Amino acid sequence: MAGNLPLASRYKRRRSQTEIAAAKVARLRRQAHDEEVIALYKQGMSILSEASQLRMSRSTVRNFVYAGAFPERANVLRTKSLLDPYVPYLEKRWRQGCRNATQLWKELQEQGFSGGYKIVSHWLEPRREKPGRKHALREKELLGLWAEEGPGTHSPSQQCASQAIEGAEQTPATIALEAPRHLVWLLIRNVSELNEQEQRTLDFIRKQSTIEDLYDLVQSYFKLVRKRDAQALDPWIEKCLACGIPDLVTFAQGLQKDYSAIKAALTLPYSNGQVEGQVNKLKYIKRSMYGRGSFELLRQRVLQAV
Repeated sequence: MAGNLPLASRYKRRRSQTEIAAAKVARLRRQAHDEEVIALYKQGMSILSEASQLRMSRSTVRNFVYAGAFPERANVLRTKSLLDPYVPYLEKRWRQGCRNATQLWKELQEQGFSGGYKIVSHWLEPRREKPGRKHALREKELLGLWAEEGPGTHSPSQQCASQAIEGAEQTPATIALEAPRHLVWLLIRNVSELNEQEQRTLDFIRKQSTIEDLYDLVQSYFKLVRKRDAQALDPWIEKCLACGIPDLVTFAQGLQKDYSAIKAALTLPYSNGQVEGQVNKLKYIKRSMYGRGSFELLRQRVLQAV
């Protein structure tokens, strides 16, 4: 339907700076995924294997492989809006200093506008003077926004990258990183359990000093828990409190509040695992009755399960 409309009646909605920046970041991420998919496919990896390794759908991987070039997304054009005849009046009131969407909506209603308040609010939103949301560190790097922070300012990964490439002959041009909720498992798992791609990613993110400190503390914590090394607990807590990483500082403070319980767990052979398991079993039986069973019925079911 939009293709049959005259050109003057088809146009793109004006986007805010936040939307434009988010679109650029999304495109760069898709392009990095596309390059990684093509590189693995040329090495002989199947589409199914790529989808499993990269955690992408098979259709997405197949589209990247058979596209022949990076598939750009089409610009979506919309049709005429009820607000179009009143845009000159809105622009006039905007130049006069009116920024209140409710006031403008009421003025348009007096002129015969039949649309809702949200249409006027959406028109005002990208035009209002506002600082906008703060970009994440990775988005700033992708968009090149670190110059806005002031002269001589560099991103953390740019700083660690400049240190890492000293003496190195080759550096990969593009490294596509997964979401933080996936990357955090690389810091927790044992190195021997990681495959080649995961080890390369871990080595790359550990080039940043903060990540390296975080990795050492996390691995040492799991080591002392597995070996039940109670003597290493106090030095580890002191390192966390002095590391400057907010999440680890909060975690260490929580350990200090339950210090006696943590110390007992590392030194005593006892465990409340059996108790917690029975409580979990009781809750499962109770919820399976959807709140309709009495206490006597619950008692009988628990006794029968034993």
